[in-house]
Amino acid sequence: NRDYRTRDTIIFGQPIDWQNGRTGGISYFYTLTVEQLQSLIEQRFADPEDRQNSSPTIADFLAFAQAQKSRGFDFTFAGYAVSPSREDYRVSVDAIEWRGDVGHPVISTFETFAEDADELEIKSNFLRAWWD
Repeated sequence: NRDYRTRDTIIFGQPIDWQNGRTGGISYFYTLTVEQLQSLIEQRFADPEDRQNSSPTIADFLAFAQAQKSRGFDFTFAGYAVSPSREDYRVSVDAIEWRGDVGHPVISTFETFAEDADELEIKSNFLRAWWD
């Protein structure tokens, strides 16, 4: 779906001015919610089978976060949106994180999900995995 204004509003709360040249054709996001990612998939702005290099697919990110949300843990996603003027226009997800107290079962599940991450940060109040 090439309606970038709607896509950008879902992600950033407003359309991006892609013509200003300051973005370099990419705009990063850091706190995308489960609901926002679901909306991007449903409206065909994000391909659930896409992945950032060796990361999980967007569908895998969403499924993991939805399962954790049902347990009371609201994970968020980081990644980027590509300009509509570029041939590779898309939304990519390359990180997932949780801020708040977590117990061992969630940490263990997160470690398994993120075992191949390029960066993995695990603390009692912060979980983050990023794929290059």
